[in-house]
Amino acid sequence: MREYVIDSRNSGMRLSRFVEKTAPSLPRSGMYKAFRTRRIKLNGKRCHPEDRLAEGDTVQLWLDDASFEGNSLPDFMKASSSLDVLYEDRNVAVLFKPRGLQSHPSQGDYSDNLVARFLRHLYENGEYDPSQGGSSPALCNRLDRNTEGIVLAGKNHEAVSAINALIKEGLIRKSYAAVTVSAPPKDGIYEAYLLKNEKKNMVKVRSEAADGWQKIVTEFRTLSEKNGLWLVECTLHTGRTHQIRAHLSFLNAPILGDTKYGNAEANRRHSAGKQYLTAYCIEIPENDNDVLRGISGRRFELESIPFADMFR
Repeated sequence: MREYVIDSRNSGMRLSRFVEKTAPSLPRSGMYKAFRTRRIKLNGKRCHPEDRLAEGDTVQLWLDDASFEGNSLPDFMKASSSLDVLYEDRNVAVLFKPRGLQSHPSQGDYSDNLVARFLRHLYENGEYDPSQGGSSPALCNRLDRNTEGIVLAGKNHEAVSAINALIKEGLIRKSYAAVTVSAPPKDGIYEAYLLKNEKKNMVKVRSEAADGWQKIVTEFRTLSEKNGLWLVECTLHTGRTHQIRAHLSFLNAPILGDTKYGNAEANRRHSAGKQYLTAYCIEIPENDNDVLRGISGRRFELESIPFADMFR
């Protein structure tokens, strides 16, 4: 028999999910049989797969040792140990994602990505062990491979849920710095509609609403101009795939170095070897959620506005 005491990381999780994580070699049919035969107990009593865990609960698993066997090291240990942590406490972390690194695993890139590096960081610091079951720590916002910048991450289920709720309500403010190859629109808030092509991983933008098209809202503010380039602050009021890149391109001000929505001739003319887009600032509203106490009402930003040196 193995017994586990539930911590804040696993609080709120379905019991069946905890068992799947803790005993990865146990077949699903075997798990449900163990529930029926009372070889899985919650706080010493009979329980059900849909029961929700709370911090301090004890889970007893009367299973054979083979059920708990898995790889000697988790897959995320194949990721690089390089990780730029701007802030962290017991519940959350603020990370910097470099350009060229995926936020999450994708086809052809399973070994190294930001979330894998984050999991490795927590594992090596003794803050996360997948063999103990429970939900994995997770990123709460993502950036495209060629966009660098600040990413929020939760270390446990409660923190991830709390951050995602703020994002869903539009209460977390995310600002980007971009360099455009044409004059950007006048300072202000702009609305449009976006449609994603999942097969091509591209989006289209139009000015009028239509079935299946999602509304996007982006705020633009020009900071500087020099040599036919413009430095623009872009603030998201909605968070859609490729929103800033596609919206600026739709407004005839594509981002320098953008190979998907940009201007190829302008990229060659300026010898752009990278995409000039950085998520440089994120602001969290004040809130009374205890797991977000460390970041409540705080503003995290890079030391200086990216690309500003180009305009001096």
